[in-house]
Amino acid sequence: MQGVSLEPFIRGEVPNDWRDQLFIEYNHDAEFPTASVRPYISLIHEDGLKIVRYQENSSWNELFDTSISADPYEITNINNSSAPVDQQNRATMEDLLIEESYKTDFLKILQNNMTDSGGSLTLAAGEGSPFKLESSADLQSWNEEGSFEGDNEAVTISAINSAGSGAAVTLTSQTVIGNSADHVLRSGSPPGIINASSATLAVGSTTSSPSGGRNAVLIFELPSIGSDEQIHSATVAVTVERLNIKTDFDADLWSLGIYDSNGTDPDGNGLVDYHEITTGNANLVKLQDAFLNDLTAGTASETDSVRVTSSPVSRLSDYLWQFYNANPDYSGGKYLHLRVNPEIGSINDIGGENVQFTIKAAHSSNTNQEKPALTIELKDLSDVGDKRFYRVRYGED
Repeated sequence: MQGVSLEPFIRGEVPNDWRDQLFIEYNHDAEFPTASVRPYISLIHEDGLKIVRYQENSSWNELFDTSISADPYEITNINNSSAPVDQQNRATMEDLLIEESYKTDFLKILQNNMTDSGGSLTLAAGEGSPFKLESSADLQSWNEEGSFEGDNEAVTISAINSAGSGAAVTLTSQTVIGNSADHVLRSGSPPGIINASSATLAVGSTTSSPSGGRNAVLIFELPSIGSDEQIHSATVAVTVERLNIKTDFDADLWSLGIYDSNGTDPDGNGLVDYHEITTGNANLVKLQDAFLNDLTAGTASETDSVRVTSSPVSRLSDYLWQFYNANPDYSGGKYLHLRVNPEIGSINDIGGENVQFTIKAAHSSNTNQEKPALTIELKDLSDVGDKRFYRVRYGED
């Protein structure tokens, strides 16, 4: 939290540079996962104006004049008022909210890695808050490219080049079913590989013996693409079954690298190690925070499952875009290793309650519609627009 010391006021002093507004970010409390109040961002100004922007539905947005002479108890929402003074106040507060969110790193672009055919953006984004990447050819009509959740630290998202002002993009798909070498990593000393022949891959914490954490490792053989094609986007889909109904599951998607082997420890580089944080290994890349945020609490039976697909703007798209660009003559035989693990630090993490879920394995008798699948969307090399504009927008609606 970004705070300012109150010590001068305790001494009876009033700082000359004391702030005149306060930025507020409210997220879910893990101890109260079913609370009806949803995350929002807000700003209150010393003149009494207070603006609130809800992530789920912009029709809930609020603007109050909380000054003593007006509406100190926030009874009258003037956000949609047609009065000129209210419209001016709303515009002023919206500008201040954007400015303050940038200062506090709630949403700030840190690095622009765009090219004429694709690329990525690295940005800071509020923890647990949803954002959308949108693009436009003319700054008038905007298309949603995908959504992602903030991680309160630098996160890289893929900026997809769907169409430019001088080109229309036609996409073709290639889907690869997961490899039978998929497996589970277990935490502990030493860590190990388990469930290598099970129909499902266990993920989460367990208090039963052997106790510890579980991470699912998914393996896909990367397909070759034509010399006149390039990657547009990539997604991975898994079928998830719940084993506990207490809470939502916040699991992350990581890359463990691309290797010549589909084995459980390719090239003998120690990938059996159980990690949930960046270790300095260049192959260990976080691709998407809250990968399983579509898996919501309430499923009462293990037989109830849901198909979850990663966002097309996750780092997976840029990760594979870079691989194919660096290997233009690739003809097959390389394996992408992905890992699904619980969000570190959450109440579902290692050592917590017996909170678990499973992912349908590729090496079982499941149908292809249930097995892990990697889908790559391709476009012609010539499908590059003259210009493409992007914006990142807070909220789900």
